[in-house]
Amino acid sequence: MKRLLLLLSVLLLAQYANAFDFVKKVGGSNLFFSIEHMPPVDGKGTVSVSAYESEMMRIMGASSSVKGRLVIPSEVVYDGERYIVTSVEPHAFASCERLLAVTLPHTIVNVGDAAFDKCPNLKSVALECDSVQIALSAFAGCDMLDSLVIHDKVRYISQFAFSSVKSLKEIVLLSENVSSMQSLFYACESQAKLTVGPAVAVVPQFLCFCFYGLQEVEFAGDNPHSAVIDQYAFTNCTSLRMLHLPPSVGVIKSNAFSYCSFQLLEFNSDMPPILDETPFYGVDSSTNVTIPCGSRQNYLNSAIGKRFHNVAYPRGCPSDPMVQEVVYIHDTVWIHDTLYLPESMFRDKLEPPTDEGSMYDHVETDTEQIVGDDDPQDWIFIEGRILRIEKAARLAGTAIRVYDERGDLLIDDRMPPSYRADNYYLKMPGRKRYFLIVGTLDAISVDVMHQRIGL
Repeated sequence: MKRLLLLLSVLLLAQYANAFDFVKKVGGSNLFFSIEHMPPVDGKGTVSVSAYESEMMRIMGASSSVKGRLVIPSEVVYDGERYIVTSVEPHAFASCERLLAVTLPHTIVNVGDAAFDKCPNLKSVALECDSVQIALSAFAGCDMLDSLVIHDKVRYISQFAFSSVKSLKEIVLLSENVSSMQSLFYACESQAKLTVGPAVAVVPQFLCFCFYGLQEVEFAGDNPHSAVIDQYAFTNCTSLRMLHLPPSVGVIKSNAFSYCSFQLLEFNSDMPPILDETPFYGVDSSTNVTIPCGSRQNYLNSAIGKRFHNVAYPRGCPSDPMVQEVVYIHDTVWIHDTLYLPESMFRDKLEPPTDEGSMYDHVETDTEQIVGDDDPQDWIFIEGRILRIEKAARLAGTAIRVYDERGDLLIDDRMPPSYRADNYYLKMPGRKRYFLIVGTLDAISVDVMHQRIGL
């Protein structure tokens, strides 16, 4: 029986002894490469990489020479031919006890199952891949992994890639526009900080969904973009107590911070970001909110002021100056094929009062009758002022903002995403002029013909 087992072992070793095609020394460590595709004429082939000669050698407990900080090469040369390194094999670096850090080059598109399983001293991973599919258990058992850097060229990482990693403390997101990073850190409970780099245009949807240990989010450097925090990006980050949003954050989408346990929200732009539906759903409305000096009017009239009750300046801000109001009227303004008209130009369209309701419950146009989806008082004009937007279907889902002569925000509204009517109406505060609309369309500036008519 023993002789039979020995014979089987020898046969298996013979079968797997040459599982790799060639070996290269990288940073003092032997890496084994298997050819996936031979090079075409005047081209490059592809290879996968492993720290072991074969899967059988790993199973039998063969030691690996991989140690220290490993940078996997993007290309290797063998027998005069060039090969692109595209894959990390399943179990490729499993149980490499001396591996401390690894960098995956931009050419890697696949990291196999348990590729770094049970690397007890692996502390740092840097992803330079353009688009990489990472197996769910690729980093399972890496109990010392506390640092992750997602470099600026990354476009895709498969979901749950780092879920349940126990020791993550520092995550740096440098990629300027990631297509999908859903639930990368699902169910991670370690106390962690996320740093968002200055080139990031979109914080991806579901990025930190249910990242229970996330305590801090920092936006580093001056972002040249108008950054977007996408939907569900930080939902259920129940340890996230404070949030400091820089001026570069222009849009916060639905449920981005739902059910976070904030104690303080700090906004650092004179103009509040555009809120898409309910980004702070489930957040206590009594949460303290601080805003820049002199921006109270903008915030109190915005969706943020309507959502939170404790909006205030930080200590040291001077009192808001008293400004005398001036009434303006102006000519018709066209912006992106959208028409903005003062109420007086369709006063004759208003119905007379009836016993059943207000004279302003309905507004008729030449082609249809417009009835508000919500309470009519939410959209009919106040004190004789109403703003009509024609061809409104073009702006479905767009934020509508109206400013006064000082640039203070008067109205912060959002067109319903499925709006199909030709007209949309906004109620206007009395004794103010309106001159600019911005939203999900590109920011615009408009020269408005206006006339001062009284104090």
